[in-house]
Amino acid sequence: MNLKFLGATSLDVDTVGIDNISVSGTPTKAVLLVFGYGAAPIYGFGYGGRVFLHNGCHRLYALRKMGVTHVPMIIQTVSNPQLEMPMVYNTVLLDRLLMSERLPIFQDLFNDNLTITLKSKLKRKAVKVTWAIDNVVVPL
Repeated sequence: MNLKFLGATSLDVDTVGIDNISVSGTPTKAVLLVFGYGAAPIYGFGYGGRVFLHNGCHRLYALRKMGVTHVPMIIQTVSNPQLEMPMVYNTVLLDRLLMSERLPIFQDLFNDNLTITLKSKLKRKAVKVTWAIDNVVVPL
């Protein structure tokens, strides 16, 4: 689970405690930035009765090693892969990928003789929030 930005919304100021905020005007709205924990979704492309993994390879590998056999996945149904998929897909040209029965790199994923475990120092994740105000005049 990763700490991440979950979204933003505007609220009426009477629903938000602004007692500790110094304001030089009459507040009417507040912006609420929401942070929380959650796993990143797994994405794939669906084309020609096949699903091509777009991201999440390492997470799926780790889950499969733990015995998990089913995970939720967001699949974008593709009607024109030349327009809707990357031209180079995991170092393989898209045309070759679509014509291949099965790519050798994917079958190697679970071969213990071809994988290694790397150890690294523990790290702490931070989420950096920046804020900017731009006043613009919009014609009516």
